[in-house]
Amino acid sequence: MKASSNAHLRRTLLCALVAGSIAAPFAAQTAYALPIEGAHAETNAGEANISTSGTVMDIVGKTEHNILKWEDFSVDSGEKVRFDNGTQTKDYLNLVTGEGASNIYGTIEGGRSIYLVNPHGILFAAGSQVNTGALYLSTANPADIAAATNTFKANGTSPLSATAQMGDVLNLGTVKASKLYIEGKKVTVLNTDAVTDANGTALTGANVTIRSAQTPHIGYDVGHKTTENIDVNGTATPYDVADYASTNADHHKASASARGWDVANLGGTAHTDYDYMRVHDVYDLQNINAKRDGRYILAGDIDATATTHWNSGEGFAPLGNGGNAFTGRLDGAGHTLRGLYINRQDDFEIGLFGSVKGATIENLSLRDGNVKAEDYVGGIVGVAEEAVIRNVSYAGTVDGGRVVGGIVGGANGGSIQNAWNAGTVEGESSVGGIVGVADKGSTFQNVCNTGAISGVVTQSGGIAGYIENSRLQNAWNTGTVTGDQQVGGIVGEANGGSIRHAVWKSGSAGQAVGALSNGADVTTDVKVAPEADMKLAATYTDWKDANGNAVVATEGGVGTPWRIYEGHTTPLLTGLMKGTKCLAKVYDGKTFGDGDAHIISDTPLEKNVGTYDARGIYSDAFGYDLIGSTYRIAPRVLTMSGVAAQSKTYDGTTAADAAQFHATLKNVVAGEESLVSATATGAAYNSKDVASANAVSYTLALRGTGAGNYRIARTVQGTGSITAKQLNLALMGGARFDKTYDGNANVTQTLTKDGNYTLTNFVNGEGAGIALAPVTGTYTDKNAGTGKAVTFGGLTLTGTGAGNYSLSTTTLTTTGDIAKRALTLEGTAGTQFTKTYDGNATVTQNLARGTNYRLAGVVEGEGTNIVALNESAAQGAYATKDAQAAGMRQNVTFTNLALTGSGAANYTLAAHKTFENAGRITPRELNLALASGARFDKTYDGNANVTQTLTKGTNYSLTGFVTGEGTGIELSAVTGKYADKNAARDKAVTFGGLTLTGTGAGNYVLNKTALTGTGTIARRALTLGAVAAQSKTYDGKTDADASKFGAVLAGAVAGDRVTATATGATYNDKNVAGASRINYTGVALAGTDAGNYTLAAIAAQGAGSITHRDLTLTADARSIVQGEALPSFTGRAEGFADGEDERVFGTGGITFGTTLTNTDTPGSYGVTGRIGSTSDGVLGNYRIRQAAGNANAFTIYAADLPGGILASLVQDATPRFDMGFEREVYVFGLPRPVPTATLGIYRFAAARDISIEGVRLD
Repeated sequence: MKASSNAHLRRTLLCALVAGSIAAPFAAQTAYALPIEGAHAETNAGEANISTSGTVMDIVGKTEHNILKWEDFSVDSGEKVRFDNGTQTKDYLNLVTGEGASNIYGTIEGGRSIYLVNPHGILFAAGSQVNTGALYLSTANPADIAAATNTFKANGTSPLSATAQMGDVLNLGTVKASKLYIEGKKVTVLNTDAVTDANGTALTGANVTIRSAQTPHIGYDVGHKTTENIDVNGTATPYDVADYASTNADHHKASASARGWDVANLGGTAHTDYDYMRVHDVYDLQNINAKRDGRYILAGDIDATATTHWNSGEGFAPLGNGGNAFTGRLDGAGHTLRGLYINRQDDFEIGLFGSVKGATIENLSLRDGNVKAEDYVGGIVGVAEEAVIRNVSYAGTVDGGRVVGGIVGGANGGSIQNAWNAGTVEGESSVGGIVGVADKGSTFQNVCNTGAISGVVTQSGGIAGYIENSRLQNAWNTGTVTGDQQVGGIVGEANGGSIRHAVWKSGSAGQAVGALSNGADVTTDVKVAPEADMKLAATYTDWKDANGNAVVATEGGVGTPWRIYEGHTTPLLTGLMKGTKCLAKVYDGKTFGDGDAHIISDTPLEKNVGTYDARGIYSDAFGYDLIGSTYRIAPRVLTMSGVAAQSKTYDGTTAADAAQFHATLKNVVAGEESLVSATATGAAYNSKDVASANAVSYTLALRGTGAGNYRIARTVQGTGSITAKQLNLALMGGARFDKTYDGNANVTQTLTKDGNYTLTNFVNGEGAGIALAPVTGTYTDKNAGTGKAVTFGGLTLTGTGAGNYSLSTTTLTTTGDIAKRALTLEGTAGTQFTKTYDGNATVTQNLARGTNYRLAGVVEGEGTNIVALNESAAQGAYATKDAQAAGMRQNVTFTNLALTGSGAANYTLAAHKTFENAGRITPRELNLALASGARFDKTYDGNANVTQTLTKGTNYSLTGFVTGEGTGIELSAVTGKYADKNAARDKAVTFGGLTLTGTGAGNYVLNKTALTGTGTIARRALTLGAVAAQSKTYDGKTDADASKFGAVLAGAVAGDRVTATATGATYNDKNVAGASRINYTGVALAGTDAGNYTLAAIAAQGAGSITHRDLTLTADARSIVQGEALPSFTGRAEGFADGEDERVFGTGGITFGTTLTNTDTPGSYGVTGRIGSTSDGVLGNYRIRQAAGNANAFTIYAADLPGGILASLVQDATPRFDMGFEREVYVFGLPRPVPTATLGIYRFAAARDISIEGVRLD
């Protein structure tokens, strides 16, 4: 730092409220230290364990989802904030409540999901690193997401929803996470390749989500290089540069859009034009000329000093020129371009950019620049047309002829905002600190100049040389302005337009504006002031924005364009500052602000903990917007290590010896170890009990001359132990321990306090719940016996507080008995004693252990060699000798039971055992067979039942009876079945479901339940009954329809499908009159059951008749004109049988005629056909009929009227009509009278056009 008092300020904590666009605030790293809890320390302690050791802060959450609040959350370079000890297991929502931005220069690692919410802005600076599960950044107001934080606490749901944002987010560092989410007013991500997963694979798609009110700037590296040949000291030298002009999509695949990042505004509408190509060095910068409409962002500071050797001394070639203006965007991202050299004294439109049109240039500082040319020369832009230039500064020299400016030579429209020139500007005319010439409605505001301005001829101004119809507002100048004519401290000449709220330093120029014309407005707050007054806020009282708000702030963090340090600085542009800085730090043994050249103090500053007056502290133009009227040094938090252990014998209390405390203090500032120490004012074990007493808590106090600069937790823990108190143990008199043999030597009874033993020597008031822990005593051996020695060993204590005591002895000895164990014989699952019926009740099976019985009660693990049943001596008997049906059981009793084996003496067993329902005598099988030659025949009767019965000794036999049995046992009655009901020879016959009947039948079972033999079903004879009659229409033949044959069959079984059919049928006569009978041949049976029957007859007769055939007479149509002779009439007959025609009616044939005698009356008339005299009726085998059209087959058309009839009607006579057509009315004047009824059907043929009036013809 610099200080008028030569005092040194230590590094400080930046609490940056990003003012305007992010630019110079993040141009260089500044010390920030680790996050500060401040007043939130107690609340945070309930959420997580937070500790600091050296440069590492560890945060370990106490729940799955943790909410932490911080006065500031920033991390200095070389420092680290570590969540979950570096693992990724919990979620952390970090809410910043202080007034400054979060500035991350160091490392954040660990945590499953890390949220950082700071409404004042967030910076991840170059060199910063994040390695976490997922990273969420937001500049929302914590109050706006308060409700969502509750949901986060419950289930981890993200509380962020792109609500209104308060600040900007700039990421210049490296992020390794599975997901990155950013929301802010403006978001800048410098490098897409620096956003990867833990394995270094670039994140794609919605894994990166950005919500920004303004269009974000997202930088990426073009994936292809090209060669730029640059003249260096007269030699064309190739350099690899980014191929900005490439149209190959693969070369741009690193862009955010190509990687599918989800980029939208706060409402979710997708942004466009947010991909910016990264510029790494001056060679990349020069290659921007290859694509003048591109979007670019500086990847870092650029050293351009090499340009002094370029192009034969002409240096850097400006970006864009008059014919090919730069129309894209350049975002310097707060970086600095140093040593740019341009010497083109014969050229026009010269600067870093020669000519720009509709372009945006922002967030850039040029240092040590040297720009020289003829006309239209600017440190940053030669000529700017409708461009936006903001947050820029220039330092160096600008030298030209006409239209020369420190920032822009000539501005045609557009705007310049937040610009400062500190360089020397020289020219002949139209020379200004910010702009040479501004016209066509240009706007420039919040600008200042401290450089010397020299115009040899005309129009020299501290801010602008010449403005025309343009607007200048909020400007000051302290640089000296010289020239021959039109010299002004603010503007050389103003031709129209307005100048408002402008101040120039006394002595820098003689007047505000050198010349005025065309109504230029310079009446509002344009004044001169001495330098001392320019450092007073009162000078700028009227500087306000469009809403009437002051734009110059006297306190930090307000967010105005200007910040003034009262009495120390002129207004400083916050857009060019590093941001805001809270005047606070943690004690480090150094004075406040030490090492920061941008902080200045009039008085020596303190180093010890406390709050001090900060009115003497201020910053330079590239420093900080300092917050607060005081600066605060907070105590340094100390931790302890190596706390000495202590011990005592159990006494029922937690009291510990504070005098035994000894430990090492950690995090003491190096060199101050002797100035501070910790002592214990009290001590207590964490428990009074032996088992849980493992720590001693000490109440601490710091001592020493430096103790006031430190803070330590009120208590600290060390290790501690408590040893157990000994108790007296003894058995009570008469105590015994007996049991029944169980195969082992263990005692089954338990030791019972005050029942069979006593414990004494407890601490007063204790012991009621303390007893011996359960333990098993042992006999001398496992065998049954009396007076056996018993021992309880390995005795311990149990119960609440038992761990605080020990025993005087761990063994007790006495005597006890082991009684014999009673066994029982039980059947195994499914035990059965079975045999085939043999006429007696003796069990034929032997007892077999594990097969049909088990010895219940045998100690587990003791086999047959230890204890077993004498199976061969046992005798069994059924309750009855008779067989049981399937599923039925009877009791079986075994007697003469006894035990054997080496351990049999340890058991007892009853002499007999009855197995309930465990026996079954199965029936004896008999052999069943049909007698030789047995047959089963019948005549077809419509079913498959056998009509004969089975008879023992006649058609079947039974053998295999027990000797002396079987006389009264035979098959039960059953009906046999043929294979089917149909007639056939030697069909299979089956008698199924066979069973036995008779006394003793239940003791036997058949070897088969079905018998199969043979039998014949003979066909059934049928007779033919009455035959059905049929009829047909005459066809000239005797053929009849055999398919219509039908007759009754006598003798058929009801329900059978059997009918009689014929293959031939003939009438006895072909004629209608003679036909009366039909003869049928080929008579046979048909139907699905026909095969079961026979029919003797093969021929039959039935009634038959033939009906008359219709013959239709059709007349041919004829027509004549009225008065002509009758024509001859013809026609045809239709409907004759095949092979017949009119000759069947004899020689008379068929005639047609009409009854009409004259043709006077037009109309349609009938024509009648006849055969002989018959026109309708029966004739032979036919019925004569007239066709329907015959009634109108003859037409008489009306004749033409004689010539002149119409004239006669009009001239010769007056037509006369009566009331209608009740009678005939005549029209006179015709050659002959014509009835009017007739007149209406005549055709009129006129020789010429006629007109008839007053005549109506009905």
